[in-house]
Amino acid sequence: MMQLIEQFQFSKDVTFELMIPPLEEKYNYFYKPTEALHKFDVGTVILNVNKIKTIIIVEAMQDIACQLRSRLKEALQSELILSSQITLGSLMTFYNRDHYRNYWQDENLPYTENIDYDPFWLWSTPDDMQSWIYNCNGKIYLEIGKVYIVPELQNDQAFEEFMSQYKPLFFEEIPREIAQEWLKKAEKIVREIGED
Repeated sequence: MMQLIEQFQFSKDVTFELMIPPLEEKYNYFYKPTEALHKFDVGTVILNVNKIKTIIIVEAMQDIACQLRSRLKEALQSELILSSQITLGSLMTFYNRDHYRNYWQDENLPYTENIDYDPFWLWSTPDDMQSWIYNCNGKIYLEIGKVYIVPELQNDQAFEEFMSQYKPLFFEEIPREIAQEWLKKAEKIVREIGED
């Protein structure tokens, strides 16, 4: 059974849970796992919405904690301003369209000019779940959604069908107090794993 390292409370019904497996199942990228938390131990972040759980990332603790700390610091300083080209809550929609168009190098598909998505990126999973943090109108937002898996053969109809039904898995404003609390917890983990 997974062990809870930290819980990031969003609301009564929504939490992000940072978990690691017990010692006998623990995986470390470079060293033999120990009881102590190590920066190369693989952790899992789970989004829990009304007891429905979704894996958001499975990665080394240093990547999970340091990325969260960095993005929260930037968001609290209003450094992650969402482009005016992107509608609030639709970053993944724009990302999916640009990703598909770039993959097929299809000039006929709509494209968002000069959007750098990297500053907003928080985490991703092997099955292409993406998490983003950004600022808009002086507020902080968290958006989580699926990336369209590009098939071996171009299929614009399948892509358009995916996009017509697409909606983010999670999209909410993060109140400043909650972002500050999460930042404190992320900094504590970063110190514990020796990445401070």
